[in-house]
Amino acid sequence: MANTISKVENFANYFQEIAMNTKRTELLEVNVSDESLMEIFLNSDPSFAFVAIVVIIVSALSVLILLFDFYTPIPDGPRRKSQFFVLFEFNIRKIFLAQTPDTLSTLCCGVKTILGNQCERPCVFVFLATSESHCTALALAKKLAQTIIVSFNNELSVEKVHKVVMKGSKYTSFENYWDFHRGLSKRMETTKVAIVTEFQTIHPHVATVLTTLADDAFSPFPQSVIILLLSIENFFSGRDLIRKTPVSLAETYLEHIMSAFLDSSTMKELQRCTCGRAVLINREKVIEVA
Repeated sequence: MANTISKVENFANYFQEIAMNTKRTELLEVNVSDESLMEIFLNSDPSFAFVAIVVIIVSALSVLILLFDFYTPIPDGPRRKSQFFVLFEFNIRKIFLAQTPDTLSTLCCGVKTILGNQCERPCVFVFLATSESHCTALALAKKLAQTIIVSFNNELSVEKVHKVVMKGSKYTSFENYWDFHRGLSKRMETTKVAIVTEFQTIHPHVATVLTTLADDAFSPFPQSVIILLLSIENFFSGRDLIRKTPVSLAETYLEHIMSAFLDSSTMKELQRCTCGRAVLINREKVIEVA
C-alpha cells in the first residue's frame, strides 16, 4: 500500500514539473515577443547582422530586376528582323527558285540594314531586268515590299502594295522633279518601301532626287527601302551578263542613258547612291504578278 502511495506521489510530482516547465516556456515566449526586433538585431552577432543585410539587399535587387524585365518591352529591331527572315524564307527564297544565291543574299542583307532602330541611310536596290524577266522583276519587287510592310507591323492589303508602285514613265519631264520627290518621300515615310518601275524612262534630273533622299548623312527617311526596276532589254550580250557583276552592269547602263544630261560629278553621285545593291533578275518559269 505504501509503495502504491509513493508511486502516485511521484507521478504527481512529475506532472507538476511538466506544468512548471510549460509555464516557464510560455513566459519566455511572451518576454521575447515583447522585445523590439530591432533591439534583438542590434544585440546579435555582427556577422549575423552582416549576412542579414546582404540577404535583404540581394532580395531587393532581384525584385527590381524582375520588375524591370517584366515591364520593359521587347526591342522593335530584333522582332522586325525575326519576322522578316521568316517571311523572306517562305515567301521569296522558296518561291523564286531561279534567282542566284548572291541575288537573294543581297536582298536579305540589304533589308536587314534598315530593320534596326538606328539606320544610316535607306536601302536602294536596282533590279536589272532583261527582255525576258520583266514580270519576274515586278513580282519579286512586290513580294519583297509585302515582307517589309508586314515586318513593320503595318496592315497589308493589295491596295497598299499597289500604292507603293511608282511608274517612271510619269516623270519624263524636268518639271516632274518635285512631284517625284513628294511621291517618293510619302511612300518612304508611310509604308517604308517604294517601287519605281521603268526607271530607265525617268528624266535624269528627276532621278537626282535619289541623291537627296538616299544620302548617307542627311536622308530624311533612313528606315526605308527603294526598289528601282531598270529594264536593260538586250543592251548587254549574254557574255557580259555572265562575266560582269550586276553593280558594273547597272553603272554602265545608267551612264549610257543619263550621262548626256548630267555632269560627271552628279552622275557619279547618282551611281553611288543607286547601284551599290544591284541584282540581275532571272526569269522564273511560273510566276504570278500581284
